[in-house]
Amino acid sequence: QNWSNSPVGANGTTIYVPGDYLTIQEAVNNADPGDTVYVSSGTYRETVNITRSITLQGQDKTTTFIDGLEGTAVTISSDNVDIVGFSLFNSTEGVACYTGSESVNVSDCLIFLCDNGIYLWGCDKPVIQGCSVYENAMMGGFLNMVEDADIQDCEFNFNGESGLGVLNSNFMDVIGCEFNNNSANGAVFEASHNIDIENCSMYGNEDSGVTLDASQKATITECDSSYNSASGIWLASCIESVIMDCQLFANTYDGLTAQCSDAFLVKGCTIYGNEDSGIYFIGACDLARIANCDIFGNMNNGIFMAESNTATLFNVSSLLNAIGLWATSCNELYVSGSRFTDNYGPGVYLSMSEGIITNTNMSYNGVNGAYTESSHVFFTYSQFVNNQGIGLESFSYTVTAADCWWGNSTGPYHSTENPSGTGEEVSDNVIFFPWQNSPYQPDSLISDFRYHGPFNNWHMIYPSDDPGKPLVMGPAMLSDWTASGLLYSKLRSVTEAEDTDPSAVNQGTGRPVGDPGEAVATFGGPDVNLVTYYGENAGGAPIHFVIDGDRFYFKYANGTGIPGADLPISVINHGEDMFLIEFFMDPDGRYMMVFQGFGWKGSYAAGKYFDRVVNREMWLYTYRWIIVKWEDTNANGYVNAPGDGDLYTLIALGN
Repeated sequence: QNWSNSPVGANGTTIYVPGDYLTIQEAVNNADPGDTVYVSSGTYRETVNITRSITLQGQDKTTTFIDGLEGTAVTISSDNVDIVGFSLFNSTEGVACYTGSESVNVSDCLIFLCDNGIYLWGCDKPVIQGCSVYENAMMGGFLNMVEDADIQDCEFNFNGESGLGVLNSNFMDVIGCEFNNNSANGAVFEASHNIDIENCSMYGNEDSGVTLDASQKATITECDSSYNSASGIWLASCIESVIMDCQLFANTYDGLTAQCSDAFLVKGCTIYGNEDSGIYFIGACDLARIANCDIFGNMNNGIFMAESNTATLFNVSSLLNAIGLWATSCNELYVSGSRFTDNYGPGVYLSMSEGIITNTNMSYNGVNGAYTESSHVFFTYSQFVNNQGIGLESFSYTVTAADCWWGNSTGPYHSTENPSGTGEEVSDNVIFFPWQNSPYQPDSLISDFRYHGPFNNWHMIYPSDDPGKPLVMGPAMLSDWTASGLLYSKLRSVTEAEDTDPSAVNQGTGRPVGDPGEAVATFGGPDVNLVTYYGENAGGAPIHFVIDGDRFYFKYANGTGIPGADLPISVINHGEDMFLIEFFMDPDGRYMMVFQGFGWKGSYAAGKYFDRVVNREMWLYTYRWIIVKWEDTNANGYVNAPGDGDLYTLIALGN
């Protein structure tokens, strides 16, 4: 795009160079605020100082040159200044703006052969747009103590240090830019927060593509950071970084390196062909989340983590690496719905760590499916098939691998515990009973809320109190809404609607809106809630509510009873109730979370139980559903939370 226009003063007079004045500085000195200084093609050997709100416009950036004579080509000391359509070169800084100036716009310029191409210090709301900043001795752009900057469609290439350096600056958008072939980082951000980097490329830099240091709430989206001499992206001492839908390829170190950085999310990224690890984090990187990523063909590990606590890996594919996942000295590691297959070494290697690996495939690896050393690990609903070594090997500590598939209905082979098993071999120190008789991996688990809650998009559907609703028998109670508040605070991004809203729920089927992969939460049973009705009739709910004579029941979807999961109708709302919490995927690929009680107190108790019990140890709930009985044991007539006087008894759970 070309931001140069014909010479028209937006709010004042147009002054021409060399028509009205021979030098640019003379024209600027005689301009009033709102005027435009229009500079015809040519080379102007001077430094320009702007102290009023004007537009400085070149005829064409490829033919209108300012040679800064080794000084600063353009210095700005005013608000509301536009620099458009120049080539700026042979300067200490091509454009410099100092403390106190606001709303400076540099667009459609070529800035090269300077020390720093663009130098902004203490300027707020600057815009840098459509510029090519290249072959400068130091940085292409340097911004310090800048607020609300907008950098779009620019190229920062072949600079002697980093393409862009940002320090102590906040609320910055960097969109559609290139940071290629610089002698340090493509772009580096230090002690800054709320940085949004979107749709950018970082290729061939001699350090990392992007470095974030001591920064908070930075987002890197739809970027390609590849062929860099360090890592594609490097995080150091950062908090709440988000890296989403990026490609990190063929970097000399890692695709992503995170050091002492907490609460970051890596989602929807493709990370492959890096010379060390795909993702490498070390040094107390707590609350890390990796989801929906493809990580393959890296020379070392797909994912390496050390000294990191409460990490969550959801729907991660890590294959054709030396090791799929290597975790050492990590606590509360949770892995679900993932694949660590076809790696040259083990699929998973855990050392001095504790965690849960559920619903995960560890097959076709060159050594073991999984190897644990001095680790407390629980495997469930996972697969170990056709590994070249042992399916699961544990050294020194006992690990549990329940309800797993070992490649044969006879179970895993163990020389003394199961010598007739013809599936994958297991070592000593592995408890492998019971096993699956055929491959089975649940489509979702309550424990997956550890990822879905804070990071997915949610649709909260409230049951209406309209007595004339279609499909269901009657209105909902206020308690069904009250219970939802205990869940709402734990969700990242929520849209809300009632089940009678046709834009949110199909009134003929109860089917909710939402794209595949998004999540729906609702409260109340199928007799008062259209969405719950949909779940139990066409949505794939594993447990159904049934009225049979004078009793309420929860039963399996196939009609099989669940021992203890029933109550006489006469006790409902009179001191006893029962509730179900279930998490499942519907046929459209939406995640459905349903809280329902036999009566209104049951639904309310479900919300309190989730808040007080399940949420506090979420990673342990590797089940699709749980059924709990509530009793008003203190006889105060209210639903008290667990631990506050009422009795909650777990009746059943399962997949």
